[in-house]
Formats: sequence, C-alpha cells, structure tokens
Amino acid sequence: MKIDDIGAVIRWRRPAKLAVLAGLTAAMTDLEIESISDLGRHLVSHDLRPASVRRLRAVHGVGPKTIDHLAILACVTDRVAIDRHLVQFAAAGVADLSYDYLQRIYIAAAIARGWTPGAVDAAVWKHLTEP
Repeated sequence: MKIDDIGAVIRWRRPAKLAVLAGLTAAMTDLEIESISDLGRHLVSHDLRPASVRRLRAVHGVGPKTIDHLAILACVTDRVAIDRHLVQFAAAGVADLSYDYLQRIYIAAAIARGWTPGAVDAAVWKHLTEP
C-alpha cells in the first residue's frame, strides 16, 4: 500500500510541523544524508558541519535546538538541545539564558560530574516532567 500523506502515517496534523519535516527531508536529500551515521558525520565533521548546518537552518522553523536534537538522535554525545524545560531549570540561578550560554553551562556541568551532556539533559527533563 502506498501512502502519500505523511501526516496520516505519523499522525501529525499541524501544517507547520509537516512543512518542517518536508523541508528537512529536502535539505538532507540535498546534502546526500541517507542514514543516521551520515547525519552524525555531517553534524560533527569540521569540513561538513558549517555547510550542513547552514542548509538545515535554511528550513523555516529549524533553529539551534532542532540541529542539536538531530545531532543527539544521530548519537553525537556532546550536544544538549536547550528546550523550555532546561531554560526553566537554569532560570533558578543563571542570569544569561541565551541558547549558546545555557548549552555551555549544561555541557560543563556534565563534564564536571563525569556524565554525558545528554545524560544531564535527560535528568533535568525527567525531573521537570515527571510527577
């Protein structure tokens, strides 16, 4: 059976999210990203990363959080996707809540504890979202 409506397959109905998905698919096609390992290589390679990030960020609705989330999904372990939960948690004692600064803070905290940045991200997220 062939299904042309991706929104029906993944059960998303918001046109903006579907447009981002279509844009990311086109960008990854342009970059010849065909696998998770390709994606990871594009997001860590000093030669590929700048152009790859520029192309992915050219998709309307894709910002640094999406790029970092894609990197995490591709098993890149030195990234934290700063979302509202991590901003909320940091707001208790950090004055600068910019994306780049918070990412550096969370990565430094992870290194100081001997954890991966993803483990800190997951721990904060779990702390703030579970009852």
